[in-house]
Amino acid sequence: MTDDTVRTDTVRSGAVRIAAACVCKDSADILPLLVAHYIRHGIRDFYIAFHGDDPAVSDALVASLGGLANFTVFHHNNPIFHQAAITNMLLELARADGCDVFVPFDSDEFYEPTDTSRSLVDVLHEWVTQGRGEQILVPMYNYFSPRDTQRFTSRTLARMTHRIDMKRGIAKDDLNSRFWWLYKSISRLRDIPKASITNVVIGNHQTLRGREDVERSVVDTPREPTLPDEFDLVIRHIPWRSREFTMKPLLMDRALITSVRSGEGLNDAQLAQLFADTWDAYTLDPDIDPMRTIETETYFLVPDSACARILHALDEVGFDIDDPWMRPRPNSAITKLTARNDGAPTYVSRVTVDDPGFDAGVLAANVQLTRAYQERDFHRDRWERRDERIKRLESRVQRLTEQRDTLRKNLARVLATRAERQAVPVIETLEKPSPSPSRKWAPLAIARRLRNKLRRVRTRS
Repeated sequence: MTDDTVRTDTVRSGAVRIAAACVCKDSADILPLLVAHYIRHGIRDFYIAFHGDDPAVSDALVASLGGLANFTVFHHNNPIFHQAAITNMLLELARADGCDVFVPFDSDEFYEPTDTSRSLVDVLHEWVTQGRGEQILVPMYNYFSPRDTQRFTSRTLARMTHRIDMKRGIAKDDLNSRFWWLYKSISRLRDIPKASITNVVIGNHQTLRGREDVERSVVDTPREPTLPDEFDLVIRHIPWRSREFTMKPLLMDRALITSVRSGEGLNDAQLAQLFADTWDAYTLDPDIDPMRTIETETYFLVPDSACARILHALDEVGFDIDDPWMRPRPNSAITKLTARNDGAPTYVSRVTVDDPGFDAGVLAANVQLTRAYQERDFHRDRWERRDERIKRLESRVQRLTEQRDTLRKNLARVLATRAERQAVPVIETLEKPSPSPSRKWAPLAIARRLRNKLRRVRTRS
């Protein structure tokens, strides 16, 4: 694997720089593993915002992995979790740094190519250089943790043996929203129309370009771009990674929406029981057969070794998977990959804590995104009204077409009946040549006179 995105004077001409960005909170148990995964896949520019975390977390992350990639880190401690606004601040910083592609990820999402012989950078570099669109849709596959996972560690990945496959015909309203086959959008930041106003919304699931909702993240009728038959990339998503994480959710409203049942109006003790029940319901039996498919009312648990493969690949290139900060082992393949012969530092780390400018930018971006949501809803309503009108017109056209076909059949039947009647002679006088249009009723008059004559004759006799 070659290093295409190093932020130094060694960058090759025409290289595609890819920024990976994450807004996280209480994620020290999994974030180093995620960053190591993306470093293995060639990502060299990370933009991370810690929401309310201790700066010691970022210090440890940079100390462990800062020699392998660039890190731009902000500690944002606003009480409100403006995920989309913070993500867009990171997006603009990545654009200002010269990055070409923006990959937003949550602290439970592992992007990887469907062709596992390729790297994430390989796929994205090809996508950009071949001009294959303004964004890539990436579907999310969900994986369960073992039920005895009290706290997540990298070794937990090896025990995630099944993914969730939804049954066909199940309505979305009957499913936990965490099980929906959602999409995320990887966006280009330059060299495309309106690139300077590309933003992400709905947390970081959709891309909004100017007044156009580029991707609606709706499985039923997505608009631009259309869903491909096959995906170049997928996301391995871990909705509930540990009991500790499930019992202390980052966002209470989201946790209640995705719990095993409604949590409206519950007290603290009842909420704790609800989250415990949720963990028990949406986890794997520790003794589950890794090769067995499990069927539930709404989904299948299908054997899938993707998570174990991710962990094995990290171990193989030299990350210490038993180190909570994923430090690379000395003289490992991953350290050799990024080493410079002159001994100069290859990468740069920038860590900022409670920066007033960043905090003000987040608030300003949130105002703009609120307006973007309104724009999106307006155009979505317009699309829906247009779609309804098209359906009504199509129904009317079909109805008129059926009426036309019925009239044609009736006309053909009438003409056929008339032709049969004209071909059968009533009396010999009707076998004369067809009358002219001006005398079309002459045969009927003749027949009437003959009947009257016959009646008079009968009367006289």
